[in-house]
Amino acid sequence: MNQVAPGGATTSAGRGWFSAGSAPRQVLSLAAFTWKEGLRRRMVIVGLVLTLAFVVLYGLGGYFAFRYQTDLGIDRAPSGVGGLLPADTDLASLMRQIAAYEMLSLGIFMASILTVTMLVFSASGMVSGDAENGTLQTIVTRPLARYQLLLGRYLGFASIFLAYLVMVTTLLIGLTWAFSGYAPPDPVQAICLIALQGLILLALAAVGTTLLPPLATGILVFMAYGLAFMAGVVNQIGILLANQTAQTIGKVVAFLVPSDLLFRGGLHDLAPVIPGALSQLVQTGPFGTPSPIGPGMLLYCLGYLLVALAVSCRLFARKDL
Repeated sequence: MNQVAPGGATTSAGRGWFSAGSAPRQVLSLAAFTWKEGLRRRMVIVGLVLTLAFVVLYGLGGYFAFRYQTDLGIDRAPSGVGGLLPADTDLASLMRQIAAYEMLSLGIFMASILTVTMLVFSASGMVSGDAENGTLQTIVTRPLARYQLLLGRYLGFASIFLAYLVMVTTLLIGLTWAFSGYAPPDPVQAICLIALQGLILLALAAVGTTLLPPLATGILVFMAYGLAFMAGVVNQIGILLANQTAQTIGKVVAFLVPSDLLFRGGLHDLAPVIPGALSQLVQTGPFGTPSPIGPGMLLYCLGYLLVALAVSCRLFARKDL
C-alpha cells in the first residue's frame, strides 16, 4: 500500500527496493526517458555522427604522422643531451612516445570539449526547460518526489555523457597505440578522472537549471569550464616562472571549479615516463602538463559532486512551479 511521505512524495510499504513505484525504479525510469528524448530530438544520433567524424580525422592524422615518420638519425642521447637525459636513453623511441602523447593529449582535450559542450547545453534545461514546455507539470503530478525527478534526469544525461566519453577516449587511445605503438600507463584511471570532470559540470548544470533559464545555465556552466581551464594555464605559468601569485590564483579557482584539475590528472595517467630533467620541458603546456591528483583532492572532488547534487535537489524542492 502507498503511504504519503512529507513533502507530497509517496512511498511503497512492504515492497522491494527496485519494485514498481520504488524510488530507485522511478529514477531509472526517468533516466530511460532522457535517452528516449535524446533519440527523439536526434541529440544522440547527431552527437554520435560528429564524434565518429572526429575520431576518423584523428585516425587519419595519426596514420600519416607515424606511418611515414622519418628516421631521426640518432639512436642514443649524446652525452645525456646537456644533462637533460641519461646517456643511454633511446632518443628515437622516447621522441616517438612524446609525439604520440602530445597528439593523444590534444585529441583528449578536443574530445573533452565536444562531450562537455553537448552535455552542458543539452542538460541545461533538465528542469527549467521542462517547465517551459510543460513536460515538468505533467511529470510532477504523478506520485514522484522532486528529488527523484532531478536525480533521474541527471542520471540520464550522465549516462549519455559517459557512453560518448568512454567510446571516444577508448578509440583515441586505441588508434594512438595502433599507429605509434605507444600505450598509456593507466588509461582506465585517466578515463575515470575525465568522466568525473563531466559529472561535476553536469551537477553544476543541475544547480543552475533550478534557478536560471536553459540558455543562461548553459552559458554559466560553460564559462565556468573555460575559467577553470584558464586558471590551470595560469597555474602552469606560475610553476614555470616560480610565480607564487599565479599559482595561488590557479589553486583557488581549482577549488571553486575542479574540472581542469581532473582533466590534468587524467593527462598524468596518459603521459609517458620521461627520465631526467627533460620531463619538465616537454610536458609543459596547456595540453601536455600532467598533474597527479592526491587522494585528498580526489575525495574533495567527489564531495563537491555530492554537495552540488544535494544543493540542486534542495533548490528544486523549494522551486515554485
